[in-house]
Formats: sequence, structure tokens, C-alpha cells
Amino acid sequence: NGSMSLLSKLNFPRESLIISSFYKIVINAGIRLFILIPLLFLFGVYPNWTIIFSPLIILSIIITGMTIGLLIVPFGQIYTDISRLIPMALQFMMYISPVVFAIPKSGFLKIVFLWNFITPILMTFRDSLSGGSFEFGSNLFIINIVAIVVLFFGWILYRITMPILIERMSN
Repeated sequence: NGSMSLLSKLNFPRESLIISSFYKIVINAGIRLFILIPLLFLFGVYPNWTIIFSPLIILSIIITGMTIGLLIVPFGQIYTDISRLIPMALQFMMYISPVVFAIPKSGFLKIVFLWNFITPILMTFRDSLSGGSFEFGSNLFIINIVAIVVLFFGWILYRITMPILIERMSN
């Protein structure tokens, strides 16, 4: 939305917006990871060799987010209410993922947590920082494969819909 006026006035590759956003996210994540490492020692968590997987898992988080974002872009440009819905949906997703609460031992919420595709990403990232067992490693691999495939189709959808959306928004 922020680049729509730029898109309608200048002719440049539309993918450059996605790539620049990707680089911006990678740099911000790198800075946060750089800050997180000393905090681990401060709180008495001493990471072992599994910490080398942390950047790859952060890349997995970024790819999953880009995939969801690319799928939402065409609808978000047409229906502006989607931009208002996203913060509410993310707050709800935070409560059904192991960000705020630990995974319950049993019950309906355990099923909800385990079916949430964010759970393996977060739990594997925690395991990489704390030397855990990578219990969700195979699930993370499956999620990454699906995210990359859907990212490919999302990129095609983006390429098809952006000229139409730009023309519609410039009128």
C-alpha cells in the first residue's frame, strides 16, 4: 500500500519491492539475533552447537511470512479491510501458538497447537537456541517445502495481479 503511488508513476520491476523487503527483514532479524545471543547468557541459557541452525530457521520464518504476504497482497489491495483484519488475526494466532503459552500436555488446545503451522517453526528455533531435541524438525522441513512451493505460486499470482491492481489504483 505504501508503494502504490510509486508503482503507478514509475516503471520498474515490481519484484524489487519484495526483494528489498526481504533484505530489510533479514537485516532486522540479524540485528535482533545479534542482541539475543548475549541475552541468552545473561539469563543463564548456554547454547550449544545447535545454535548454528538459528539463522536457517529465521530464514524459514521469513519465507513463511513472505508466502503468506504474497498470497494476501492481491486481496489486500482490492479490499482495504484486510489490512485492518491482519493485526487482529495475528493476535489470535499468537494465542494459539507457543509464544505466550506452552503446549498443553493433553486436550483440545494441544491439538490446536500441534495443527498450527507456526508451532514447529517456533519450537525448533527455541530448540536451536537452547540445545533442545528438535522434536518438530521433520514438521519444520515439511512446512518449508510447502512454503517454498506456495511462495512460487504466490510469486506468479503477484506477477499476474500487480499490473491489473496498479492500473485500477491509478485511475
